[in-house]
Amino acid sequence: MNIQLAVDDWLVHDQSTKEIESKLTTGLILVEYLSGGVSIGEVAEHLKKTIEETLKWLGSKGVNSTRLMSENMEAIARDNMINQLNERGIKFPIKE
Repeated sequence: MNIQLAVDDWLVHDQSTKEIESKLTTGLILVEYLSGGVSIGEVAEHLKKTIEETLKWLGSKGVNSTRLMSENMEAIARDNMINQLNERGIKFPIKE
């Protein structure tokens, strides 16, 4: 897809079109990853990197690679944990 954008001069001074395109692509990847629009696997595939390399790349961009799960995913993870504890004969919540 070819899109034309207007970018303020102060953001792009002394940069080539190629550099600006690269930064815009990186920014969109980061925004989509952080908003849950793309998975770590999709980012890795686009960058032609392994998951480990992609996690390091994200870290180099200041992105914590341990995203928060959605409420639905948190509930599923909690239910799975409780089921695993129950299977081991441990009641949840654990009382000390």
